[in-house]
Amino acid sequence: MNGRLIAAGVAAMAWVLLLTPEPASAQGAGGRPRVLPLRVTSNQVSGTQLQALTESVLGKVRKYPVEVLTPPAEDPVDLMVDAECTDFDAECLSRIGQGRNADLLLYAEVGKKGDRFLIQVRLVELKTRQMKASEGDTDSEEGLAKALERSLEAVLGPEPSAEPEPVRVEVASTPPGAEVYLDQDFKGLSPVTLMVLPGSYSLRLAKVGYREVTQRLTVEARKAGNVVVPLEAVPAVPLEMPASAPKQEKTSEVTPFYQTWWFWTVVGAVVVGGATTAGVLLSKDQAKTGSAGFSSDPRLAPKDVTLYPR
Repeated sequence: MNGRLIAAGVAAMAWVLLLTPEPASAQGAGGRPRVLPLRVTSNQVSGTQLQALTESVLGKVRKYPVEVLTPPAEDPVDLMVDAECTDFDAECLSRIGQGRNADLLLYAEVGKKGDRFLIQVRLVELKTRQMKASEGDTDSEEGLAKALERSLEAVLGPEPSAEPEPVRVEVASTPPGAEVYLDQDFKGLSPVTLMVLPGSYSLRLAKVGYREVTQRLTVEARKAGNVVVPLEAVPAVPLEMPASAPKQEKTSEVTPFYQTWWFWTVVGAVVVGGATTAGVLLSKDQAKTGSAGFSSDPRLAPKDVTLYPR
């Protein structure tokens, strides 16, 4: 078991070194190595089948972190002749790849032995001319594509797991204008467009005057969603005014004007003034004198003025 783990680690290290050519300036976009696949060659299958196998190779390689270049239009055998070599070994494939702005060159060939199809795959690092090779077989022409993919994985390594892509989800509410929260993160006012990874989320909508709604949102890979959340209005509660005590009317005793102090004060002044005048007049004739008395109690006012002759 340990021996197998060590062997797998060594193979992984070799593949990392092979896919990291130097200098870095010779790499493609994003620092990824540039791979130049040649057209699949064979004298055992039809041209249509070879074209389909070439497309299968391109699709498989594009799943790896590399930049895939367009295969040359020439048949690989013609390229080998132009490179003045007689076999598709590391030296010959390196010559074919020179001047093509590539870091790695990939070559696949289909042969036949008896009733079985044989597959050979070679991957060459052009600068160091290091090569990784793999062989496979299948008993039917229909199984060539699958067998070719297995041979490619032998030199490229296991196919990387695809990173999940964000999914578009439209969230609306009736009425609109509700605050939208996804796992407690505010996303805007409805309607709003969300770009989220596949998974399960907590979706919450809140709007003043309406009941808050919280529900689970499940997002499936590569499946856009459209969510409409109806909001329920909160009934208005009438305000109760505190009961007020009935106002009590002020009652007051009305005093007749002839019992008020001011009335009899005026009357008293008039009487006193009249009495004084009368006394003056009488003194001239009879020289008689008298006196007048007043009370401070208004109720006794009518009885206050009394003249007493002397």
